[in-house]
Amino acid sequence: MKKRVVTVLLAAILLYGCNEGATNEDTTDTASTVETENTESIAAETELHDDLPDDLDFDGTEIGICSSQHVAFNGNLDVAEYDENSSALDQAIYDRNRNVEERLNVKIHEYLSAIGADDAGKVFTNSVTAGDDAYTILHQADRTVFSFGLKGYMLDLNRDMPYIDLTKPYWQQDGNAVLGLMGKQYGAFTELSLRPYDYTHLLVFNQDLIREYSLANPHDYWRNNDWTFDRFGELITAVHVDLDGNGKFDKNDRYGYHDRKGFLYPLMYTAAGLKTVVADEDGRPVFNMPGNEAFQTIYDWCDRVFYKEEAYYKQDAGNDFFIKHPMFQEGKVLFSDMTFFYVGMMRDMLSDFGIIVFPKYTAEQERYYSWVEGGAGCIGVAVTCREKEAVGAALEALSCASMRDVIPIYYENNLKSKYSRDEISTQMFDEIQASRSFDLGDTIWCEQIRDYFGPVLNNHQPLASAIAKKQESFQKTIEDTIAALSD
Repeated sequence: MKKRVVTVLLAAILLYGCNEGATNEDTTDTASTVETENTESIAAETELHDDLPDDLDFDGTEIGICSSQHVAFNGNLDVAEYDENSSALDQAIYDRNRNVEERLNVKIHEYLSAIGADDAGKVFTNSVTAGDDAYTILHQADRTVFSFGLKGYMLDLNRDMPYIDLTKPYWQQDGNAVLGLMGKQYGAFTELSLRPYDYTHLLVFNQDLIREYSLANPHDYWRNNDWTFDRFGELITAVHVDLDGNGKFDKNDRYGYHDRKGFLYPLMYTAAGLKTVVADEDGRPVFNMPGNEAFQTIYDWCDRVFYKEEAYYKQDAGNDFFIKHPMFQEGKVLFSDMTFFYVGMMRDMLSDFGIIVFPKYTAEQERYYSWVEGGAGCIGVAVTCREKEAVGAALEALSCASMRDVIPIYYENNLKSKYSRDEISTQMFDEIQASRSFDLGDTIWCEQIRDYFGPVLNNHQPLASAIAKKQESFQKTIEDTIAALSD
């Protein structure tokens, strides 16, 4: 049965990807400008499709997938079975896979690591080094897939895989532009995986505290294109209180902002439109921090607003933070950083909360930017794959069917219906999704860049000297990467 896409965002995407002969002028509407009543009628008339031949038959070819699970994202690409107690999302995934199996005459099976084990990469590499193709598809963290490509384990999706068309909208363009260095595409983000959604960051704020302190609502700032760093700073510095009266700020007090240690600086320089690593005109990666004064500007702002005002509570990672976000749930912070996935854990929170995109640096900034945290799942294909046509066709069909039949369920049933508590927070998911931003300094070089510079702010180290200390070693890493990609 055909499913219709009824969200503003997805309708806009369908216009881009499905109308043959569409021009740039046909696709200029965004989530913020397309009228809802128009998009519903457009979506009803428009059906996303791939360009696979109608007569493909792969004679029962088995296609093995290695995927990992984690407490912080939806990890599975297959659902073996479902019953009346299964979620609508699980049913949609099951139907998608079984329909593709029937259409192409293939059989999909998935190895799914236990939560916390994360051994999918080991199972995959063992298969590759053994020279077999028991598991030809890897669904893993972006940096893992990329590093396997440099080691010679992965095929180039552009050059080596028939039927895959990475220009289609169900292959996530912004993320793939980041991973596709020097014309090589060892891994790709696809609508087949929910992890890039689950890893997209946003802000939640306590509506009850907004009212208690008679503060301006962040949604009003957003409506007026005035949701900026300055407004954000004014709000978070207005509520920090020594609740227990012991003369010091600790976990028993109230703060303006709450986050995992080391995440504040990457979140804010991303929100300002900065990337730590960019590609030059030849697709070669370039370290973008040395000599870039904008990084210092954001660093100074974060240090002044979050640290000197004592408005920021930093928490160690772990399940208590990932699952519960206790400081926010207990009403002890005004704002907290979360991802799409974490918001679902807030459904039982007693206090009223809202959802909003991270602010612009200034109102003149062209658009919002929402950090897609490194580790988001992408797809790669093993160099040992013998059935390239079957695997390529299956990935293309699954990706297209995901965007058409699964993402609307995830988006409407989970994000908008279950996670949002008001209409404007629902609209925020469109804004956040449209503003997603990927950075090579996180997707590929998380340990070298993100995990290095995040603590620099926490420890109040001079940024310029921290960059200088890193520059030589990281440049060597870049040069080694370029050499590997040149082979």
